[in-house]
Amino acid sequence: MCPQKTFLHLSSLRSLPFPRSLLLGVAALTLLLILPSSAFAQNTVLTFENIPQAPLIAQYSSKGVTFNGQLIRDYSQTPGFTHSGHQAVELCFAAEFCSSPLQADFTKSQSHVKVWVGFTSSTTIANIVALQAFDQNGTLIRQVTAPLGPSSAAIPVQTPLEINSVTHNIRRVMITFLATSNGPAFNNGLVVDDFEFNTPSGPPVCTTTISPSVQILQPVANATFQTDNFPLQGQVATQSPLQSATLTVTNSAGTKSSNMLGTLVQQAGGPYGVTSVFDELAQAIKWNNAVPQGLSSSLWTRDLRNVGKWIGPEGSDAGIVNVRQLLIH
Repeated sequence: MCPQKTFLHLSSLRSLPFPRSLLLGVAALTLLLILPSSAFAQNTVLTFENIPQAPLIAQYSSKGVTFNGQLIRDYSQTPGFTHSGHQAVELCFAAEFCSSPLQADFTKSQSHVKVWVGFTSSTTIANIVALQAFDQNGTLIRQVTAPLGPSSAAIPVQTPLEINSVTHNIRRVMITFLATSNGPAFNNGLVVDDFEFNTPSGPPVCTTTISPSVQILQPVANATFQTDNFPLQGQVATQSPLQSATLTVTNSAGTKSSNMLGTLVQQAGGPYGVTSVFDELAQAIKWNNAVPQGLSSSLWTRDLRNVGKWIGPEGSDAGIVNVRQLLIH
């Protein structure tokens, strides 16, 4: 993996001078190295257990596979939903009209890939989900499909999709709903578990020699804030996809960190914000409701109690209220 990380320090909250103690750490995701194929007797299965809930990117790079940032989620409150354990990968979580697939890239070519899929809600139609396999040139090798729905309840992750090739030529797979004659398909609610392949290897090789850079436009240096919220806006430049983008805020109450990759900062870098960062939900609700004629509002949190407050009668008064998962350690 690329060892480079870029750190930029800002300051704190609660009427403190705002030198730079907010930390944005960005690590570059490695590129792929083509190695000769070799067979292994036992398949490797990624269960997504025992790792933090976060965008799935390079957590399994040591096994020779990287992903495109879909979210690992905990379904322990829905017993029997996942294929095994209680964690799985949900596509397009808290993203509106999202058609992004789950994409996996292998360091070594594969001849076998298998996944299990399900759906988080009821559906009145049969949604066709596909597992697509591509070679190193991006050419589609094979596609297998299965219907999910119709169903009056959530569809447990019990539907298998499997591709076997006579040679080791699979370098990328995608899992996605297929478009219909009525228009494009959106992948919101599609869940993938127990990702299986037959040729594990080491991490891909990073070919970039330039570290990512972070520019913070807001807050400005030495700014002072009377309340525990501040605007966050800036720009990230990177020559290869990002592996993480960590926001660390320090104030008189301590230090909190959050992985912003996939929510605020994108893998390809680029501009981020303006977003308001706050410490107390009551302050955020008051600030949000002070905007006249608010059309839409979004809350990023990991605490379900905040969800109830945000969408409740004393919460956001905007016409559209969204909640996105934010992981703070």
